[in-house]
Amino acid sequence: MYEYATYEGGTFEDRFKAHGGSKQRIAERAAQLVSDGDSLLLNGGSTMTVFARALRNHKNLTAITNGLTVALELARSQNSTVIVLPGTLEKKKMTTASTDLEAALADVWGQSVFLGVTGINLALGPTMSTPQEAMAYRAFVRAASEVTLLADSTKFEAGSMFGIAPLSKITRIVTDTGIRDVDRKHLDALDIEVITVAADDEAAPGDLDLASEDVMRTAPEV
Repeated sequence: MYEYATYEGGTFEDRFKAHGGSKQRIAERAAQLVSDGDSLLLNGGSTMTVFARALRNHKNLTAITNGLTVALELARSQNSTVIVLPGTLEKKKMTTASTDLEAALADVWGQSVFLGVTGINLALGPTMSTPQEAMAYRAFVRAASEVTLLADSTKFEAGSMFGIAPLSKITRIVTDTGIRDVDRKHLDALDIEVITVAADDEAAPGDLDLASEDVMRTAPEV
């Protein structure tokens, strides 16, 4: 039985802080998968904003994103090129949404896609809360050779109706040590690389710093 993620409907700030320690460590570990000069596709949202901040010391990145706060953080990377996809602003996630997104990515190919998701369903794969988001991020998945999900372990217990892609399309998942054995075994059987970091209840309070005042000031409550 899957439960809806309880913080998914909150403000951007609420979602930014939820499971903050795991989110920070997942982002920092995922940033180690990126090399200077890489070309990336990233979606928006709170997890991806923290990930983008973890890329600040990288150089010469080329990134395509629909996340406004993600773009602001990526712009701090030295000599980075940041392309923001057009669309209507979704204030709770600080992302742009457009029915033309698939067409916009039709001629795009990146080395890697990094995605934050609403949930991970062992049958549907990674999921989002709206069909528009799921459709958009399918285009992201088709546009790269590797797909990495950034998701704390609670995302395996939370689900949405709209699948992005089957798990067979996923290269790796960066999560925390709270992942259940049944989920880990299922991913292992599919030959999906699973990278884990300490869960919130294993970390010292000093590890849980999420603050990025510049980003938080750009995210209005709605």
